[in-house]
Amino acid sequence: MCTREGVKLKDGGFISASTVVCTIGSRPLPMIEQLEIPKDKGRIAVNADMSVSEYQNVWAIGDCAAVTNNWTENYHRQPANLQKDREPR
Repeated sequence: MCTREGVKLKDGGFISASTVVCTIGSRPLPMIEQLEIPKDKGRIAVNADMSVSEYQNVWAIGDCAAVTNNWTENYHRQPANLQKDREPR
């Protein structure tokens, strides 16, 4: 558990820290697999504005969206809180 003073471990130990960075793996919810929409590596394929190409007024964000980096053309994930201000380019 993370506190203001650091991180408490399962075994009762404690690590003092003023900054804690969490880097856990993520994946889409299982229901995403059931959707009949375009996917890339199990995630919903989206345009630069996070919209789903074949559907009007449908967007995907967070762990379920397959976002393509416009500069490298590589796929990557983005947490939803980083996508809220994303604008089409």
